Amino acid sequence: MIRMDMIGHIGADAVVQQHGTECVINFHLAHTDRYMQNGTKMEKVTWVSCSWWTEKHTIAQYLKKGTQVYISGILGQEHGRIKTGNRKRV
Repeated sequence: MIRMDMIGHIGADAVVQQHGTECVINFHLAHTDRYMQNGTKMEKVTWVSCSWWTEKHTIAQYLKKGTQVYISGILGQEHGRIKTGNRKRV
């Protein structure tokens, strides 16, 4: 199990999907690392897809594009299949 803490900006408004008594809030978070390399300013953006299972979906109204948030949770990986039939980590 890998635990992750991250501060970043939301890339698009959160999407809420209802599943019985629970709902899942999905959103994408961008984290930008800025650094100098050989006197040149460099920037690296990492995108993370987030899913939050909860009974309280009212928080989704605050998860709007551009909002800076802090997240903490367990990192998971999803696998899918590409056209050739091979597995690909997404």
